[in-house]
Amino acid sequence: FGQIVKAAEPAFAAVLSQFVYGKKVSKAKWLCLPIIIGGVVLASVNELDFAMSALVSACLANMFAAVRGNENKKLMETE
Repeated sequence: FGQIVKAAEPAFAAVLSQFVYGKKVSKAKWLCLPIIIGGVVLASVNELDFAMSALVSACLANMFAAVRGNENKKLMETE
């Protein structure tokens, strides 16, 4: 289940980049996100028995991975 939720990491990264870091996310990337999220939803439909702590942990892992990715991108852009 954790891997299914981790597949939504691009959505976390885009939202974090747009609203926290103030970086513009392209329209093409925003249009791809529903496909990713839809795939995650379809994959997790049969997974009705899961622990809430697993969901929270996977979401936190997504958030921190998105922060790491944005920080790395910011570091690579500076000279």
